[in-house]
Amino acid sequence: MVDIQNATLAGGVAIGSAAEMRLFPVGAIAVGILAGLLSCCGYRWLQPFLERTLGLHDTCGVHNLHGMPGLLGGLVSVVAAVAAPYTRYTAEELETIFPHGLSLQWAFQFLGMGLTMAIALSGGILVGALVRIFKWPHATITESGEPPVPGEVEVALDRTYFEVAPLTMTDRAHPIQASHEGYAPIGSETAPLLTAAGAPPASINAEV
Repeated sequence: MVDIQNATLAGGVAIGSAAEMRLFPVGAIAVGILAGLLSCCGYRWLQPFLERTLGLHDTCGVHNLHGMPGLLGGLVSVVAAVAAPYTRYTAEELETIFPHGLSLQWAFQFLGMGLTMAIALSGGILVGALVRIFKWPHATITESGEPPVPGEVEVALDRTYFEVAPLTMTDRAHPIQASHEGYAPIGSETAPLLTAAGAPPASINAEV
């Protein structure tokens, strides 16, 4: 469900590059549907695959919500620019939307996509290198003033990468495996994330 909620924004991302071009309602709806499907597939399959194989961790699903739908939007703008000579635009619209002319605007749209991807990749590589170099600070004591007990609490991120409450595991001897709703010990059907009141169990201290 969270994947679908995120994907509702993907259509707006994808249509941005071609928002001024005449896609007509059917074209806009098609772009929105494709962007939503692409975003959902990214959250469901691509993001776990990238984490498992390359160790790429996307904390907020930016690649699925903005990256891939944005790339789709760039391609849509290229197609719309190519089709512009066969679409009715006023003289003012042609001057505003296609400043490089009907014959060259598609190339500039494509060039813009390439520059955007180059900036994104170089920025991601730079930030990833900085994260590897610097040791980020973390708390050394719990709320009770006592040092944290190693392995006492597992604080994790669920599949959609929103922070969840510490786990209360019925069997700490089992390793933890990821599931669709969160994390649970292998061999255990349930691992409560919250108490009945909707708050983390009071007996657990989490290391931040």
